[in-house]
Amino acid sequence: MTLDLTRSGGKELLNARAYADPGSPSIAATDLSPLRNKWIIIEWTCTPGSKGKASCGIRNGTGAGAPVAARGSRSGVTIPDQGDYVRPKWGINRSVESAPADILDTYLLFRNYAYPRAGRRGGARASGVTLAG
Repeated sequence: MTLDLTRSGGKELLNARAYADPGSPSIAATDLSPLRNKWIIIEWTCTPGSKGKASCGIRNGTGAGAPVAARGSRSGVTIPDQGDYVRPKWGINRSVESAPADILDTYLLFRNYAYPRAGRRGGARASGVTLAG
C-alpha cells in the first residue's frame, strides 16, 4: 500500500493505492490543494496477506471533528507479510522515470505515529501528517 502524490490532468491528488496489485488500484483519493501546508489525519487499517484488506481515511485537519476528505476500502489486495509481522515504511520516493518538472521539493512531517495490533496482525496509523510542496 502506498500514499502517493499523483496527477489527473492538471490536478494534483493524494492517492492511497494498492501498489502491489496489477494497475495499483486506488483505495481512496482526494484533491491535494486544500490539504497542503497544514496537519491532516491519515488512518490506515490493513489485514496482511495475498488476499488482504486495506482501508484508508484522509481527514482535512486534526481532531475528531475534522472533515473527511476521502475514505475507501478494498478487499483482495496483496499486502506482503513475513509470517508474523509486516514491515511498514514511510518516506518520499522519486521515480527515475519522472519528468524533471515533476520532481519538486517536498517534505512530510509525522506526529503521533502508532502501529496498533489487533490479535496477531494490525494496522499502521499516522494520526497527524502534514504535506507541503
